[in-house]
Amino acid sequence: MCATVFGSLTYLSLTKTNMANDFWWANYNASREHVFIARMYNRETVLRPEANSIALDDHIFVDDTNYSSVLATAVGVSMPSLCVSQIKLADATKLEAVTSLESTVTSELDEVAVWHTHNISTFDTDWQNYKSIGIIDTYNIQNAFGFSYPMTLKHTNGTFQLNAQTSMKMYWAFASDLWAVTDPSTFNFGKSLVRQMGQFAFANVSMEQVKSGAFATFCDTIGPFGSVDVKHVAVPPSVVRFVLHVKDTMTRLRTKSLSLSAEYSAMYDPSEFCYIPASWFESGQVYGAGGNIMCPESTTWVLEGDFGFSPVRGRLTAVIALNMVVPSVNTTHEGTALCPNVCQALMLDRPLSFLKNSSYFGDNEVWFSTIAALAATAQADVRNVAVEVFQYGTVESTSSNVTFLRHTLFDESLPGFHLISWCLMVEWCLAQREVISLQGDRGTINLLTTNSPDVDSLVNPLEVPVNVASYIRYACLYVTSAIICVAFLSTLYLMANRGYVEGLNMLELNRVAGVVWVGHTLLFVRGLAAISLLSTQVLTLTPVGYQCIPPP
Repeated sequence: MCATVFGSLTYLSLTKTNMANDFWWANYNASREHVFIARMYNRETVLRPEANSIALDDHIFVDDTNYSSVLATAVGVSMPSLCVSQIKLADATKLEAVTSLESTVTSELDEVAVWHTHNISTFDTDWQNYKSIGIIDTYNIQNAFGFSYPMTLKHTNGTFQLNAQTSMKMYWAFASDLWAVTDPSTFNFGKSLVRQMGQFAFANVSMEQVKSGAFATFCDTIGPFGSVDVKHVAVPPSVVRFVLHVKDTMTRLRTKSLSLSAEYSAMYDPSEFCYIPASWFESGQVYGAGGNIMCPESTTWVLEGDFGFSPVRGRLTAVIALNMVVPSVNTTHEGTALCPNVCQALMLDRPLSFLKNSSYFGDNEVWFSTIAALAATAQADVRNVAVEVFQYGTVESTSSNVTFLRHTLFDESLPGFHLISWCLMVEWCLAQREVISLQGDRGTINLLTTNSPDVDSLVNPLEVPVNVASYIRYACLYVTSAIICVAFLSTLYLMANRGYVEGLNMLELNRVAGVVWVGHTLLFVRGLAAISLLSTQVLTLTPVGYQCIPPP
């Protein structure tokens, strides 16, 4: 009887932790475990979108975030686009007006067949910034009972930002016609869109005003506004494979060696730097007039280029990609000429000393040479895409003659810029930058955007379901309390009879108390709880490489 009471109390104590939520995960916290899973999914959907089944305890999913403190936000990768490739239409050159839209449910194969019958191979939307796209992305957690619960990965609200947009001038769609005839600030206000009408909006007028400065340069180089397509450019798969290979390899090595992980973390430096291709200075354009290709020229300043912050992973990947670790390669690279005082120490010396440590990487010449082959393929693919950095420039600070300054990444004529190119490519691969293609009547430019930080979303603790687990635990609490009460009454009865009872009947305490005092229904619920606890895997975050350092 004592063993029965002890076992019931032990089981009740166990359920207090393991039945804290409907997942039946002990110590699951929305600001810890959920944040880790959300960050991992958001990161890996960019690098491994085709992965089917993964193991969460794989070392490649190590997160540098310190989860010993409560996190209030879950970081999601900023991916505002709906399209990832250039338009490839077979013979479809005209899209008729949409007359009706019906809600249908068809399979993907049937949908593809319908599109092919109309000679359409892909459907891409133009890049825009007049509205932010609302996204609610979730993943499901299935418990032992087979019930799935959605947990948020991304949550953004779709809002119009017409006052801050700069993309509507690029392409003229039917929605722009409607906007032009209803906006009092346009010369088409109040006019008709029917060609036969006398007040036809575009009769004997030009859609485009006379341009000057940066906009005139844009029209001469890319094409007139209203006919420029702006498309997203997808990251070449070879770049993803290379960056993913370096990332996974370094993560596994960090989990196996605490000294390597400590030295890796010591390379962190939040310093920002600006990069300028040497060809821009050689052209005589020493003043910058703005770096946003969709905006007019701004007040000129000394040409500084774009600012960037290169994390440890980007610097290591760039050094590895340039094959600078192999002993046969001269450690003095042409990239050192960009900024010998800062770039040599920050961008080259620290990563090289780390990567050339034979105690960490062993025979690094063979290992890094293999990775360099992947880097060569990735670099060639990026060069074929012709990704460029851009700046408006002028010869004098007061000059109105604005010039297009552009440089193609991995340009063979300027190998000294390849180090910066690799840092930018890593950020592009990790969705911290985008490449948009502006395709006009006179030219095309595949432009690398500025760094875009990840979007932080507040964690909602109410997403963690607790109702079912709470009711089941209350049922277990009632069953245990009933058994304890029956055991207490049996003890009193035993004492009242001075032990003159049939001792074997004490072994039937659970059966009698369960059937008579509790009932089959609650016993069935208690049994389901026990089965679910035995059928649920444990989810635990294990710190790797963290240590407490006492203050000096």
